[in-house]
Amino acid sequence: IQFTSDKHLELQIQVFKNMSSYLASAEVRPDNYLHLAPENSRRFRALPVWMSLKAYGKDGFQDIVDRNVSLASLLGSKIEESAGFRLLSPVILNVVCFGLKGAVVGDTSPSESRDRFLKFLNEAGVVRCTPTLYNNTPGIR
Repeated sequence: IQFTSDKHLELQIQVFKNMSSYLASAEVRPDNYLHLAPENSRRFRALPVWMSLKAYGKDGFQDIVDRNVSLASLLGSKIEESAGFRLLSPVILNVVCFGLKGAVVGDTSPSESRDRFLKFLNEAGVVRCTPTLYNNTPGIR
């Protein structure tokens, strides 16, 4: 049972609105139940974690984390040795933040060069990287 009051309807929708690209915008209506209560799938958020723990166990998770950290460290080393890339910050755990060396081509800015490289990289489908800005320098994570 959902009880709503017109007195606080707008505030209630502001607090509980579900934000997903596939959902319609939250309209202020007393029958807009999707946006009037806590997210209806919230209780299932722990289910994937529980199922992965059951499938892989503590040792499996440890192996995944150790391998991920090792691969990040290896990538950082390769970037340091590279003529075309540079590390923007030290590799910490599994986070590698790097940029392009001398990437400005023609009239493009460093951000445009980075974005063009990311588009090429992501379209290849082997790895997924995202843009970032580190100390006002366009970077890749």
